[in-house]
Amino acid sequence: MADKSSKEVPENAYEAAIQYQDRVLEHGRTGKIVIRDEDRPWENTRQGRIRYFLNAAMYSDTALQEWRVFSQEIRTQSGKHRHQGGVSIYILEGKGYTVADAAGEARRRGTPAFQHQPGWAEPLDGLCLYSVG
Repeated sequence: MADKSSKEVPENAYEAAIQYQDRVLEHGRTGKIVIRDEDRPWENTRQGRIRYFLNAAMYSDTALQEWRVFSQEIRTQSGKHRHQGGVSIYILEGKGYTVADAAGEARRRGTPAFQHQPGWAEPLDGLCLYSVG
């Protein structure tokens, strides 16, 4: 039986799935759980200013590797973009609106804007906490 911590290539898809699950469980046991603002830098992107808290492509030290969680500061508007579903949005400050399936809805501080179904999201001003899982 192979050592589970080894980096050897799995012999088949089943073994690859088992190795992957072992890595996920190990991250859950040993990874960071609390991520503070000062632990993560702001980045300027074409969708606004973003600070990632959880993002496996950027941070491999967190317990959750399957989620992307970030704060986004939108100074004017975020622009029209599409979500594939499974998105939770919570407005930390500011105001604006979102459009999903051609129906507009006003958003302001303290407003949860959950979008579990695929749809278009249109301009929103302010600071948002996004969880994409």
